[in-house]
Amino acid sequence: MAVINVQAEQREISAYLTRIGVNQCDHETLLRKMRTDPAGYQRYLDSARKAQRKS
Repeated sequence: MAVINVQAEQREISAYLTRIGVNQCDHETLLRKMRTDPAGYQRYLDSARKAQRKS
């Protein structure tokens, strides 16, 4: 069983959103909406991790 660190995941997603040009003030709104859509949240997290590996 894995321990989920939600704050670390949100920081990863926030860094990714910054990298793709999303305004900082929109990050919390997007993160809040993602919490209601687990599949969407996971897609953003996967994209953030993929982008981090490329850089």
